[in-house]
Parts: sequence; C-alpha cells; structure tokens
Amino acid sequence: MRRFLSILTLLGLCTLPAVAAIDGTTDIEKTPGTARCKLAAWTPEVLTFYGDHATVAAKVENVKANLLDRRMYLIAIESKDGAEVAVFERKDSETVTVSRWHGAGQGEITARFAAMLLDNNGHSCAGELTKSFVKSQLTAKSQTEIAALSTVGAAFAAAADNADSSYVKVTIALLC
Repeated sequence: MRRFLSILTLLGLCTLPAVAAIDGTTDIEKTPGTARCKLAAWTPEVLTFYGDHATVAAKVENVKANLLDRRMYLIAIESKDGAEVAVFERKDSETVTVSRWHGAGQGEITARFAAMLLDNNGHSCAGELTKSFVKSQLTAKSQTEIAALSTVGAAFAAAADNADSSYVKVTIALLC
C-alpha cells in the first residue's frame, strides 16, 4: 500500500506542469489557485545589489531572467535619502503597468518586505501580497503603462529613470 501511494504521488507531481497549463498560458502565474500560482507563491526570487547606479546597472544586465514569463516583479532602490519602489504588473502580453511609491530609505522597506515573504511561508500569491504590502507601507507616486519588458536590465532602467548616482541598495523581486 505504501509503495502504491508513493507511485501515485510521483505520478501526480509529474502532471503538475500539464495541469498548470490547462488554460493554455505559459505564465508562471496567470490564474490564482492553479499549480503555477502555488509554485510562484512558494518560490519568489529576490536579488540585492549595492553600488552607484552605473555599477548596479552593469550587474543587473547579467541577471538571466525572462520577465515575459513573469506576471509581477518589483524593483526597490534605497539610499540614505529614501526609497523608490516600482511594481511591474503585466496587463497583457504587450503591456506592463508600473506603479511607483516612495518612502523612507536605509533598507527598511526591503527588510520589512523580506519579513513579509517569510511570514507568508508560501501560502499566498507573492505578487498580490507584495502589492498590498507596498500600498500599505509607502506613499503612492504614479502609475503608468509601458511596453512589456523582457530583461531585468530594462526593468531597472525603467525603475531608475529619475535616480541620482549616489550609493544605493537595489532589490529585485521576481514574484509570480
């Protein structure tokens, strides 16, 4: 009986990618509650870089992540003077909505963000949870629509368009 259950479990795990793609999408998360959504809630990726903007821009160019496979991602730029946070949410295959917030700096926002992800323990959608978190922690600045971005370097350039060249901490969260 134990062997039968083990084989059944293994077969079930093998079908997760097929079940997740029933709606015909290749998105990591498209429909909350699907296997891919649950996987994305469990496996967000967070990268952090330090330096001036030119140094960080060179570093993020080396990040291998196809943002077209993501529904939502975040870029936070923090310095001793404050924090700028941009949340990118795919509207459709060609458009991304960029919501921007600003607030206190010195690593406070990303420290609370990391604590929020740990407290979530993979239960809720990391993207939706992040959007709620940012709205509750920072002051809204603007919201725009741009063409969908494929690289982290392009997203950083869009997030840092008004940034100065001071020493910064840049956090990139690939959420769902």
